[in-house]
This record gives sequence, C-alpha cells and structure tokens, in this order.
Amino acid sequence: MQLDSGPDEVASGVEGLHQLALQVLLVISLSVTGTAFTSSDLAAALSVTAYHVVALAKLRVYGEAAAELAKLGDLDDPQYLPNKGQGAGSLVPFALRWLQAELPGLAGQDQEGIQAQYRLLDWCRQQAATAKAAGDAAAAVQWLERQQRSACSLAGKHVRLRQHRAALAVLNEVLKQAPHQPVLWSQAGHVLLSLGDIPAAQRSFERAAAAAKHLGETPEPASSGYALEADRRSSLEGCRDRGLLLFAQQDFKGAIGEFNAALRQDPGDHVSANNLALCSMYAGSLSGGIQSLETSFMAAPERLMQEGVVLNLASMYDLGASGPSMEAKHRMATWVAATAPDDLDLACTKTALG
Repeated sequence: MQLDSGPDEVASGVEGLHQLALQVLLVISLSVTGTAFTSSDLAAALSVTAYHVVALAKLRVYGEAAAELAKLGDLDDPQYLPNKGQGAGSLVPFALRWLQAELPGLAGQDQEGIQAQYRLLDWCRQQAATAKAAGDAAAAVQWLERQQRSACSLAGKHVRLRQHRAALAVLNEVLKQAPHQPVLWSQAGHVLLSLGDIPAAQRSFERAAAAAKHLGETPEPASSGYALEADRRSSLEGCRDRGLLLFAQQDFKGAIGEFNAALRQDPGDHVSANNLALCSMYAGSLSGGIQSLETSFMAAPERLMQEGVVLNLASMYDLGASGPSMEAKHRMATWVAATAPDDLDLACTKTALG
C-alpha cells in the first residue's frame, strides 16, 4: 500500500491514529499508542486505547488485545461518565464495546463470543429505548442501527456454527421492532439460502427491497447508518441479493448480470467482484472469472485486498494450470506482498515468496 505520508509526518494524538488507521498502518500505530493513558483527556485516552486494541485485533494478537481491553475494567463504571460521573451518556467509544463482544470469538471461544454479542445486543436495545423515551430521535436511530449491526453479527456467528434457526430467531426479534430495515431482511435471506430454502429467501429479499423503498420515501433523523442509505441499498445491495438468489437457482448468467450491475455502481465492491468471478467460473468460463477479478483489482486495489478475494484469484490461477497462469499468479503474489495492509495473511496468495 502506498503511503500518503511517512510515519514522521503523521499528526499527533487521535487525529494521527485515525490517519494511520485509514492507511492500515497497524504496526506503526501500535508504537504510537504505546502510552495510551498519558493523556489527561479521558475521552481522548479512551479513543487512543480503542485504536490500540483494534490494531492488535487486526494483527490477530487476540490475547494482547483482550489484555489491553481488560485494563479498562467495567466499561459501565461511573468513571467513564462525563463530568466525573455526573453527566449522561458514556465517554467509552462504541468500538471498545464492539471489540469486547468480538474478541472471544476471534480467539476461538465461540460460545463465549456469542454470549458476549447477546449482551451487546441487549445493551444497544436498552440505549435505543432510553434515547426514544428522552425524545432524542437522532440518538434513537443511531442506537437502532448499532442494534441491527449487532444482530447481524450475532446471526453470522450462529450461521458459522450451523445454528441457522438461532440466527433467524435473532433477526426476527429485531424485525419486530424495526420491520422496515432492509439490512435485516437481507440478512435473513442469506440465512435462508444457507438452509437451502430458496422460496423463503426470495420472499425475504423482496421484503428487503420493499423496506428500502419505504425508507427512501420516509424522512429520518440525521444519521450515518442504514436508514439514510436507502437509495444505495435498493440498488447496490438489491443487485447483490438478486445475484445470490439467481446463483442458488443455478442461473449463473443472470447472476453475472446482477453482480456486473452492482460493480457499475461501485467498482470497489469486493463482495460483488468475488461473486462475479465465481459465477463466471460456474458458468464455464474460468478465464472470464480470472479476468473479472483482475479488472476489479486494477479498479480498486485497496478495497479488493481481502484475503478471501486474493485466495480465490490464486485458486483460479491454479485451476488454469498453465505456464502463463502460474506466471500471473506469481506476479499477483509479489504485488500483494509489496502492497498489502499489515493485517493481510500472505498465505492467501498460495505462493512461497523467497
């Protein structure tokens, strides 16, 4: 990855850490955050700690990340309230609460991770209810979005453990409170596809499209989350959903059309780029799949630099099993090694680089 600025040119404090995070310079950020609690500004110190723990987690040093997080103690302790415990709200960045729920699962403690995510989901639900009762519409929307993200993450964990019914139960519970949130209907469709229930998945995707249309027609309080992305959701995410449904129905050419439509809207959509390549391969065009992924990498290399995408491209080169294909694979691996962010596992290139 090309540096926008050298390490010596990075701003100090939280602003500098944000700059490093955007450039995915995790190793450098760890050296910057080594003295997280030297700041007299508690809010800034907590933000620095959040960047520090994120960097450790991204580098897969989960034990150290958990240990750093544990130093904070109870995140609901009054010391983390404004004005020395007398103010409302919390100075703790939501990222720290999210990491507290994610780290057990990342460390291989699946059940503990699920329990932690349930606690986070309940906490977000309580915060949303409190904001709504106080008449703070913008805060209520923000906490509802966080509740939805937590529900989707929890559903994903259940699916990975083949607990599909539990995943659907989580999503259904949140949908009772927010029936017009497309991301929840879409996630439910994905779970139903995993179960092989294509008709039910189609109905769920149709509900997602209808919900996106509803949100597009309904003014919402200012927020950066799902509600204000209705137009994007109804186009880009709708293409993804239809593509997955057509793929499950073995209509590979139709799926290719949908994923191409998604990439026309967002050339850096690594999910659609990956799915397009797989659809091309299933449609009988290995060279088409390789070409589509190569094209996407050239269009948006930083966003396509995902382990799953690199691994699929390397595997497609292997399937080509020809001299030019192996040469292309080695060139790709060399380029990835030179430009990848710190947290990318180079084993995904399936190439031994000496």
